[in-house]
Amino acid sequence: MLRVARLAGTVVRGTRGLREVFARKGLLYVFALSCFLIVAGGGALALLEPTTAKGGFGDGVWWAVVTASTVGYGDISPSTLVGRSIAVAMMLAGIGLVSTLSASITAHFVEHAGNTEMAELKERTARIERLLEMVLAERRAGDRLDGAAVPRR
Repeated sequence: MLRVARLAGTVVRGTRGLREVFARKGLLYVFALSCFLIVAGGGALALLEPTTAKGGFGDGVWWAVVTASTVGYGDISPSTLVGRSIAVAMMLAGIGLVSTLSASITAHFVEHAGNTEMAELKERTARIERLLEMVLAERRAGDRLDGAAVPRR
């Protein structure tokens, strides 16, 4: 039961982190644009090269997903200039999506580490300011005592 509880806690923390990563607007826009390009590219391949995408629209979209994800099984490959141009667009869309996702995840961890370091620096600064106030208060108290005992001219 303890292992299940630990696993549940890990899943909750991981889900929260993923939600923060995917909540970035830039990532959402790139993902939406990539999905549009994949569907449009798959449909265009099915229309322009019906012999290549033998199964029609579904196989065209499958080819676009495989190409955009840079897996490239090779089961479907365009043979015309227009089809290859679409393939290049799918590759660039895939690279853009993977790069943006990687950058978003990295930014999340860098921001989290920066917040931790900033909190530590604020705490240290507050402690230094308290010590400085104590030293200044002691000096003022000492100056008042010295001033009362020996008149200044």
